[in-house]
Amino acid sequence: MQLDDPSWATAWQPPFSADDARPLALVALSSTFQDQLAALARIRDALTSLPLRAILTLGPGLADRTLDSTKNVAVMRAAPHARILREAAVCISHCGHGTTLKALSAGVPLVCMPFGRDQGDNAARVVFHGAGVRLDRDATIDEIARAVTTVLGDARYRAAALRMADRLAAEAREDVCVRELEALVLTPSRAA
Repeated sequence: MQLDDPSWATAWQPPFSADDARPLALVALSSTFQDQLAALARIRDALTSLPLRAILTLGPGLADRTLDSTKNVAVMRAAPHARILREAAVCISHCGHGTTLKALSAGVPLVCMPFGRDQGDNAARVVFHGAGVRLDRDATIDEIARAVTTVLGDARYRAAALRMADRLAAEAREDVCVRELEALVLTPSRAA
């Protein structure tokens, strides 16, 4: 399971003071272009009205686009999601494999806004396991704000995401064991 951040996401300075106790939201709607700028603007506007801080990443798919930051939403080209998720209380995502696995591996519940491909299936699984809620990609500012408030306000979402983190960690450990056993079997023995 690949959870490392890509090399283009490594240069990053936290935009908020270390003693800022407001919940942290990570917003990531794909590193590829999916015509997501309007959705990102609505998410930014929804989060601006809430008592939290947020990091919203545009990604390389929107390299030629801009979106202004607000008082509590820092808009960045890229940021190390794995590092941010260690502190995050919620992740608003398109529910691609990378962001979904990173969020759940960190025990962070999701507000899922799938755009296409397999993202709807990923979002359905997140909702099925109780680790988040799903919105339409055209959700309004009010719908987004309500969904984020719901996930932050109901500890069951965080508990379900933490259960998923435990399950993913156990599966990763099992994969290591299988690879080590396969290596033992496939390596020719050296007779003395």
